[in-house]
Amino acid sequence: MKIAVDVRALQGSVYGGVAEYIRNLLPAMFTEAPHHEFILFTNSKSPQNDLGGFLKYPNVQIKAFRHPNKFFTFSCRFFNLPKLDKKVGGADVFFSPHILPAPVSSACPKVTTFHDISFEYFINDFFDLRRRLWHKYISPKRQALSSDRIIAVSQYTKNDLVESYSIQPDNVEVVYSGINKKLLDNGSQNWVHIKNKYGIADKYILSLSTVEPRKNISCLLRAFGILNKNPDFKNLQLVIAGNYGWSYKKIIAEARAQSVNNSIVFTGPVAEYEKASLYSNALLFIYPSLYEGFGFPPLEAMYMGIPVIVSGVASLPEVVKDAGILVNPYNPHDIAGAIEEVLRDSRLRDVYSSKGIQRAREFSWRSSAKETLKILEKCVVK
Repeated sequence: MKIAVDVRALQGSVYGGVAEYIRNLLPAMFTEAPHHEFILFTNSKSPQNDLGGFLKYPNVQIKAFRHPNKFFTFSCRFFNLPKLDKKVGGADVFFSPHILPAPVSSACPKVTTFHDISFEYFINDFFDLRRRLWHKYISPKRQALSSDRIIAVSQYTKNDLVESYSIQPDNVEVVYSGINKKLLDNGSQNWVHIKNKYGIADKYILSLSTVEPRKNISCLLRAFGILNKNPDFKNLQLVIAGNYGWSYKKIIAEARAQSVNNSIVFTGPVAEYEKASLYSNALLFIYPSLYEGFGFPPLEAMYMGIPVIVSGVASLPEVVKDAGILVNPYNPHDIAGAIEEVLRDSRLRDVYSSKGIQRAREFSWRSSAKETLKILEKCVVK
């Protein structure tokens, strides 16, 4: 069977959740289905990422084009051309792991993964003007309705799709993502270097996410300010690691206004191999995001045996279940109280460390690949 896969999302300049999904899922699919042929489609006038690593798999070929992206996307969106399955030389099924417009011929079934639809609910709160216009332009709803099957990365995301786009529930299947356990197991062991590089203290709590309004860092800063007034936690540091998103300057200004003796540190982007050390040396991990379709960082922290505190909203309760502590993301006192409780109670830390490890082990890219392949194969059989 020929499976065409749209990997245009890998040409972005920022490594985010969608890119992580593609980078981890596809190799697992190539390995699980050596009898299938995979054709990776990409287009970029100025390619930013080398896809050559995928060619080590004998059942993979890459079809790369260099059309100007603006014109290409415009044509896909408004003229429904070119037919991407035809452009790569024919395919039995087309897999789009993102929501970019991807027209295909009527004879080729299409499967699209939706990671979340936060842009339908919090368009003015979570996105700047450029991103708001972008989502209107590409019309995710149209991509959903033009798909033969949809993969949702959580039941929460499926429910959102059914409710917002009036899609039949039977047309949406939930396939949980995995986590890169190999990378976490083999992460950098040079903790002293990483610690000095970012100015991290001996005792710190960690939050890893893009610095932007949706991640609710402002409320976390207020919670930490409450905690920091307690003499017992005067040497505690809050480390916020991750890329800088929109409106990040305002968030950093808030932190600087209340930070005493470098008690709040923004590392900026961190290398993938540095994550393991950042997780494993933290006292706990906090993720107060206001909306997540899945959420990789809490699972990664759980896998590393770190107690996890997350928002009790969106998909996060579904993902962490009883292996993490849920808080009201809009209440800084609730967040501060949960952090203090974990820091003071070593038995509680041990309980959530053990539960977290067990829960994280339930997520694997191999399992995600098997379920995704089943969906693609069923589309062809139909």
